[in-house]
Amino acid sequence: MRINASAPWHRESFERFVKERLPELLAARLPLAAYRIDSEEEHTCTVHISLSAKSGVVEVAYTDIPQPNENGLFTVDGERRVIIPVASEETLDTADILCVGGQLYDFVEARLGAAPPDLPWNESLARSWLPLDTWINEFVRTGTAVDVMGSTSHRVDETNWLAARAHLRKILVPRRETVITASQFGRTCPFETPEGPNIGRILTVANGAEIRDGKLRIVDDSPEAALGLTALMVPFLEHNDANRQLFGVNMMRQWHVPPDPEPALVQTGHEPDAPGFWCGRNLLTAFVSWGLDTFEDAIAISESCAKRLDFPHPVEPGDKLSNRHGTKGTVSRILPDDEMPHLEDGTPVELVFSFLGCHTRLNFGQIREAVMSRIAKAEGAPAIVPPFHAPSEEELRERLEKAGLPESGMEILTLGRAGKKLARPSTVGWVYWGKTFHLAKHKIHADVKGTQMQGELEYYTLRDIAAFENLREHYNTCAAERPDAGSLAERVATGPIEQAGPPTPVFEELARRLCVAGIEARLEEGNLTFRLAPPDGPRTELACPVPHPWLREEELSAIGTWESSDEYGSVVEANAKLEHMIAGQAPDSLTQQALKDLERCVVAFLDTLLTPEQLRFRNQTVFSGRTVISPGHDLRIGELGVPDEIAWTLFGPLVVRETGEAKAVQKRSKNVAKTLDAIMARSWVLITRAPTVMPTSILAFRPVRCPDRVIRLHPLATILMNADFDGDQAAVFLPLTEAAQREAGQRLTIAAHLERDPTLIRFLRPLMEMLWGLADLSLAPEGRDEIASLAGIELAAHSGLTDRDAFVDAMRAIRERDGIEEVLETLERLMRRGFELAKASGASLSPFVGSGLELPQEPAGKDPDDWSAHAEAVADCIASRHDFDSADLGPQLLSVKSGARGNLCFLLNLIGPRGVVADANGEPTIVRHGFVQGLTPDEAFACAAGAREGLAQTAIECTRQYYGVREVSEPKGFNVLARAMRAERPGIVFARAAASGEVDPLTDLDSRIFVGLPAPSRERA
Repeated sequence: MRINASAPWHRESFERFVKERLPELLAARLPLAAYRIDSEEEHTCTVHISLSAKSGVVEVAYTDIPQPNENGLFTVDGERRVIIPVASEETLDTADILCVGGQLYDFVEARLGAAPPDLPWNESLARSWLPLDTWINEFVRTGTAVDVMGSTSHRVDETNWLAARAHLRKILVPRRETVITASQFGRTCPFETPEGPNIGRILTVANGAEIRDGKLRIVDDSPEAALGLTALMVPFLEHNDANRQLFGVNMMRQWHVPPDPEPALVQTGHEPDAPGFWCGRNLLTAFVSWGLDTFEDAIAISESCAKRLDFPHPVEPGDKLSNRHGTKGTVSRILPDDEMPHLEDGTPVELVFSFLGCHTRLNFGQIREAVMSRIAKAEGAPAIVPPFHAPSEEELRERLEKAGLPESGMEILTLGRAGKKLARPSTVGWVYWGKTFHLAKHKIHADVKGTQMQGELEYYTLRDIAAFENLREHYNTCAAERPDAGSLAERVATGPIEQAGPPTPVFEELARRLCVAGIEARLEEGNLTFRLAPPDGPRTELACPVPHPWLREEELSAIGTWESSDEYGSVVEANAKLEHMIAGQAPDSLTQQALKDLERCVVAFLDTLLTPEQLRFRNQTVFSGRTVISPGHDLRIGELGVPDEIAWTLFGPLVVRETGEAKAVQKRSKNVAKTLDAIMARSWVLITRAPTVMPTSILAFRPVRCPDRVIRLHPLATILMNADFDGDQAAVFLPLTEAAQREAGQRLTIAAHLERDPTLIRFLRPLMEMLWGLADLSLAPEGRDEIASLAGIELAAHSGLTDRDAFVDAMRAIRERDGIEEVLETLERLMRRGFELAKASGASLSPFVGSGLELPQEPAGKDPDDWSAHAEAVADCIASRHDFDSADLGPQLLSVKSGARGNLCFLLNLIGPRGVVADANGEPTIVRHGFVQGLTPDEAFACAAGAREGLAQTAIECTRQYYGVREVSEPKGFNVLARAMRAERPGIVFARAAASGEVDPLTDLDSRIFVGLPAPSRERA
């Protein structure tokens, strides 16, 4: 199959515009006498026009007009841009596709008026009437506005070859009702689309499709041709879940280009030999647990591996890696080669990724790639595995045997060089990994003058925990928008600070906007008063009063100046027009129309001047930092590893206060480092990870300095914060006042959260690898005795093993018997032992997982009910197994049955058959295979429809979760400010209050915090 990396429709569309459609438009609107285009440069052209005039022919030459090169790229101001085609509807077999030429035509047509027949044409008038060069330059820079998706003009993503080429083959579907339609298959790639709110709106033209004459047409209907350019480069693609494959192809376009390209050991046969194409490295990868270093998507790499990944910067903890199958994670630690797992021949593994996430991510292609790479190494040539043409289990076993490799595709690794052998055979092989542009050095930020944005969700979390002192700090004392924020660090360095009084920056901004609209809001002796009053300061006197948009019975005769608003500019223009008409005694009908225009502009201005956004808690907070999170080593559960850079920045002023040595602190000298550590040891910091939708999303820890650019988070805190280590970032804040510090320790630590809400104990338990290791230990009586000794209490053994529920019950019992601190100490002991056991186990995911199962006979026909029943029978067959020691399926069975990770549905999808799924038309499709066997093209595309729907639903649920939190948490009071905070048009609330002279006593909590007053005493009690 021929790889189609070009996108000729860009150039073809532009040429049709300038050679046909533009002259036709000019002839219809202007007295066009002649038209000619010269393309003298690759990226620019000149348009010559002649206009008929009474004085003769007027000739105009428009030079330096941007034009696309052969690849469809414009170059403007040294920047390469592409205009993305737009589909008129989501049904792509009938949709009209508007490429750059069509978009340009609409852009010019909307601006070019029909010229009256008697205009005295000259070159100046022609350029004024038709500024063609200005229009086209503007369009190439801005494109066509596309709803919430921004513009069709994109700066080309030139991260690597695939990124640039795939960008040229993008298409936008702005008005979609569903995330996928049957008409998209064969025309666009089922895997190449964003995973966020633009899922299904930004698509990639399939390799076997082209845009011709404004339609997206299929020119090759083979299964491979239905894939996009990036997906065509993924071997064993049919062994991967659709959403995981989506992640994989999207991240391949984020890989940095190494200085020395290294082709993959396992290829698809479609790869070009082009600069910037081969961006990965074949890394000897073991799919095993390496304890804390591989917890929750963290990746452990060797020092030798780090040397291979030193482009464009030396690799460090927090840098994000990914492979072609959608596995992603950040580097947790760079270990000496001797501390990595080793093959039987002494070869050190270069990268370790935990086996525990493999069966739930369902990207089994990486496991098969690992095995095939070993065959390729042994055979001395790259293995070619095109999508939908992967070798069967029988062929792989045969080639393994011929290569002199274990037929199982697994081998026993050792714990370090010449160390103890791991207990189970492991899957290990060379997998092609790339280093993405998500690097820790670019993610870390810290400042005492404003870095992190705190919004409504953070406000609600702190409020509901009654952390009022920290609320006041974040939204007033430490607000970067305060006029005295720039001097805060100096004040901290000289002595203790107190909470700032009212007003808060958000209230000041609200009052300023109300003033512009003729409403005075004033804080007086703890009350908030309102009255109608002319704008204070610069203002525009209206030529004629208009009804106040927020209170129609009142007239508005002036508005305050608001230069940053386009709508305000429209008011000024409309007002000047009305003034001119009144002064010139224009006809009454024209004057009345001008007055209506002014009224309309005033309404539009006030609609944008005050929206619900202005009454939401949102500001930047000083003394804060942000970076990637990574597993914390040698940390107690109440500690947080804070990068040196953030520690010195946030605590520097406190060190200056204590030592008086500002220069030494600025240089970060060793003689003041001990003071820094001592201050940190007695201080609390807050950490939060967005979205802040759980009470435990904000936690307080004792900070400990660490040398890397990552925040080191204790593994038991991850579930409380809904965090993992695949690139998640967190913000850290230093409470400055003594009251906020004290409150952090009393209300925001893990122990304090547990004291406040004992039901949180269900989250504080061994999890993931630590739970798997303990469950494995519990399979033997002596193991259960050891667990009881570690826990100080007997644990139940359901179905012969100690599972998640048993640990939760034990933690509850310990809390009731010994208190919270003993729960935390017990968890520390269990966690470390669990990680140790998982690491020593060598447990992995077999390349032929499930092959030892005796499955029920498949149905002979195509009846969906029969296949659904068969899938249930297979699931029951898996569920009935208890051979946890089996290398075939044992680790995954133990993971599911212990509650460490996943459920039976994942194992069924892995081993198959999946049963019946709905395709893009909603029709039932029988999926006879699992990801171990590999899906057929029809099965893969049917599953992709449901997978994309599910991913889109996840994005919707995240949005609903935010609005759900807001609906539950929004202010409940009935005074002015509380009512306005709930209103869709808050201006109406304020205008009515001002007209009636209503006074807000500021008795409810949210209103008091909003203006900058302390919480009511009843709330603090």
